Amino acid sequence: MQEAYLNFQKDRAKSIQVNGKAKIAVEPDTVIVSLEVYTEELSLGQAQQENAQNMEKVIHALLKHGVGQPDIQTTVFTVYPIYDYVEEKQVFRGFAVSNELTISSNDIEAAGEIVDTAINNGANRISEIRFSIDNQAYFYKQALIMALEDAVSKSLAIAEKMQLRLAPYPVKIDEITNEPPQMHGQAFALANKNTTPIEPGKIVIAAEVNVQFQY
Repeated sequence: MQEAYLNFQKDRAKSIQVNGKAKIAVEPDTVIVSLEVYTEELSLGQAQQENAQNMEKVIHALLKHGVGQPDIQTTVFTVYPIYDYVEEKQVFRGFAVSNELTISSNDIEAAGEIVDTAINNGANRISEIRFSIDNQAYFYKQALIMALEDAVSKSLAIAEKMQLRLAPYPVKIDEITNEPPQMHGQAFALANKNTTPIEPGKIVIAAEVNVQFQY
């Protein structure tokens, strides 16, 4: 039994495993702005009415500015009581109403103008400004091919150094799940002297694979 096991070990194909990585920096083609109209009043009805009026002004101004109706979406609407603490006691102060919009645009350079238009017409909170890519899958496939090429290159380098004869094709390829694309560079920089400065930077799309070759 021991001799057969040793022979099996001797004849069994051996393998090496390498890791390949690649990154692509891509200019974003979409900007997403999340903003709020936040209102506090003693009366719930008054808070809702004031909030609705201000939000109507914001939406009207954005439409007039050229943002399409389908690109404006209400994402969060909340109403809740607010309290102060006086001498360790909870004292009712009124009601808060918050209405959040998400605006998307393929005009990256208009990001600052969208923010300014909203703020000048009643929005008082900017929750988030982020950038994305419409055809993200296309760029990820490119990065994936580059990661595979990186792995193959490393395998050949190892084989040459160790004087190994690799099989022409890998026996196993594992795609490693990565985090979502990350922004590269500053979120705010120069855009237009007359508007809020916003710079999209670049979005980094990464791919990673583990590849196994026999020799």
